[in-house]
Amino acid sequence: MKSRMILAGATLGTLISTAAFAQDTGISSSSDAPRMRVQAQVELLPVGSGKASVSGTSMTNDAATAYGITGMFDYAINPHLSVGVAPRLVFNVTPDNADTNDNADKELDLRARVVGHYPVAHGVELYGALSPGYTIILSGTDGVKNATGFALGGAAGVTYDLSPRAFIGAEVGYQRAFTSADLMLGTQSVSADLDLSYMHVGIGAGTRF
Repeated sequence: MKSRMILAGATLGTLISTAAFAQDTGISSSSDAPRMRVQAQVELLPVGSGKASVSGTSMTNDAATAYGITGMFDYAINPHLSVGVAPRLVFNVTPDNADTNDNADKELDLRARVVGHYPVAHGVELYGALSPGYTIILSGTDGVKNATGFALGGAAGVTYDLSPRAFIGAEVGYQRAFTSADLMLGTQSVSADLDLSYMHVGIGAGTRF
């Protein structure tokens, strides 16, 4: 009987130790959760404006509705903070009152981003992003140089997990770019400034790995 009690006690101790080890393993495995995330997003930019300044004279126009494609790559520093890049290409960059969109410009945004994450339910997460970067206005008019300059944007959105790795998301955001280019007026070269701002709505999908 005594040997059976000793065996039972040893077995119970083994089970307790095994359970404790399993819990420790579960905790440690959380550190192995995917840290990298890749996402593609399509965007509609329904509201925008542009302010052009040349030789002390400025003019502000509403922008026509534009659309864009954004790629995002993020690395999680911890569960609530990630850093990455978010390049974007915007089409139909032109004034709303333009006679034709055949010569519409394009906008290339080369952006870094810092993202704060806040889980609100299982598989659902809110986030806010700050995106400083460099903007290039790709001119659609022959002989006109590309305008370039600093840009700063922000966005707020939500993601929903389809699986432990796959997710979909939606966001709204705003960006303002401060660009300039040299123009030829007759035989003189003058600097022209263009402040271009857009509000966007985007939907996308991505994966973690």
